[in-house]
Amino acid sequence: MGERTAEEVADWITFIQMLIPEGLECLENLEESAEILRDNLSTLKGGYSLFYGLGGNVKAKILDTEAKLKRIEGLITLLKSYQESEELLAKKKEEEESERRNKDVLKKLGF
Repeated sequence: MGERTAEEVADWITFIQMLIPEGLECLENLEESAEILRDNLSTLKGGYSLFYGLGGNVKAKILDTEAKLKRIEGLITLLKSYQESEELLAKKKEEEESERRNKDVLKKLGF
C-alpha cells in the first residue's frame, strides 16, 4: 500500500466522521453480530477438532470468521470510544456553562 497524501487522509477522516453517527445507531446490532460470530467461531473450532480430516474448508471458515469478528470488534471499540468522548465533551460544556452562569449570578449580586 502506498503513502497517502494529506488530502487523502483528510478525506478519509471526514468520511469516517460522517459515518460515526449512523454507526452509533447500529452499535447494539453490531454487538449482537459480534456475539453471534463468537458463538459460530466456537462451534466451528469444536467441529474442526471433530472433523480434522475435512480440514481445509473448516479452517478457511474459521479464519474468515475470526477476521470478520476482529473487524466488528474494532468498529465497536471505535464507536464506543467516540461515544464516550462525545459524552465527556458534552459534560465539560455543561460544566463550563454552569460555571459561567454562577459567575454571572455572583457578579449581579455584587461579589
